[in-house]
Amino acid sequence: MQSLATPPFPFHSISGPASRVALELGHNGNMHVVAIELQPGQRHLEPTLLKAVELLMSVLEENFGKVQEDQVRRIGAFLTESIEVPQTAILEGRMRANAIRQVIEGGTWLTALQIAAEGGFSPSNPAEPASRWKREGKIFSIPFKGQDLYAAYQFDDDLRPRPVVAKVLKLFRQKKDPWKIAAWFAAENGWLGGVRPLDCLEDPGRVTDAAEHELSGINE
Repeated sequence: MQSLATPPFPFHSISGPASRVALELGHNGNMHVVAIELQPGQRHLEPTLLKAVELLMSVLEENFGKVQEDQVRRIGAFLTESIEVPQTAILEGRMRANAIRQVIEGGTWLTALQIAAEGGFSPSNPAEPASRWKREGKIFSIPFKGQDLYAAYQFDDDLRPRPVVAKVLKLFRQKKDPWKIAAWFAAENGWLGGVRPLDCLEDPGRVTDAAEHELSGINE
């Protein structure tokens, strides 16, 4: 009976916040990592995804050296044939990806550290101003590639929050997630004559009127 070969690199899984995962991975330049990024509303999927990946890797490890290539091909065929992804889901995924790209490319985005540095805040706790303003509902951030990004248009020339942003956030609270709020600010708005809300922040009354009009459409 042919003995099974031992996989040269045993599979090891890590899950959790990006900052903690990065610390656990260390600085091994030879390590190859496959990552799955979850948005806040998808975190409940983490245990299921992790279990599925671990199950798949255990099958591959147990059969290593026994027609491994054929095993991989069969598992891949099973997954793609047995799990039918609706075309609408694929289309929605592409539309969301395009929307994310447009939001990111449509403005300037700052990290909490950049806000602290450019705003002249104390270096002892540079992330505090942005984090505090976010908790207070004065600004919002979007999660992108493992960090929170803050739209520069939320701040005045002194890097302090614009009051109109807090008013819009209060109106959209529990109605729009951060990505949808960012998309609203960056999209041409018919109520504003085709101008983007982020370009009208010097006229806060018009922006809040546009947000209220948007909210009335959501509530209908």
